[in-house]
Amino acid sequence: MDQAKWIAWSLGIWGAVVTALTAALPAFNAMLVFFFGVDWSIEPSWISALDENVKMVITGIGGIIGIVMMFWGRWRAKAPLTLLPPSWKGGA
Repeated sequence: MDQAKWIAWSLGIWGAVVTALTAALPAFNAMLVFFFGVDWSIEPSWISALDENVKMVITGIGGIIGIVMMFWGRWRAKAPLTLLPPSWKGGA
């Protein structure tokens, strides 16, 4: 079996990260309002509707890309993952 690969170099892990971030995208606007007082409600209604549709599309596309990355990374995997980078192992 090949040498273990650091978890940060795993395409499957990055796919999971992309999926999680795009799933949390709708909450980003709420965080802006809560923490920084940014209020998007002053925009005309058609801009707000367009904004919501764009967020939904980006969330969907990001989720699909993340899932594909996870499966592709798992399919290509030839070695187990490790939590420590290779430079930290076996020294000292």
